[in-house]
Amino acid sequence: WPSGVTSRTGPPMHEAGLVEQALQGALRDHVTVATIEMEIGDPAGISAEAARLHLEIAMREVGLEGVPVEIRVASVPCPACGSAASQATAGAFCAACGWPLPRPEGAPLVIRARS
Repeated sequence: WPSGVTSRTGPPMHEAGLVEQALQGALRDHVTVATIEMEIGDPAGISAEAARLHLEIAMREVGLEGVPVEIRVASVPCPACGSAASQATAGAFCAACGWPLPRPEGAPLVIRARS
């Protein structure tokens, strides 16, 4: 895969800003795009549904409407009980035991373009 573009500098941005910035960077080195891959590394801080919506809008604006999109959402393991919180259950606290969930290290959102 080509290197993904991440946003981790400056003040936190909502999904629209993260998606737009990451998509622009991912497309920088591509003439043609066969697939777009979006990886959400912080499911507690980024809504997969909101990110998908903003990605569809951003792709339409750059002429990529209809290009297949693959979305992966990282799970967040609870440090107390070991349960993995998915996008559906991720929040500030573990759905199984109520323990505060850690914020993952690294990029909250990565987009890659594959030719």
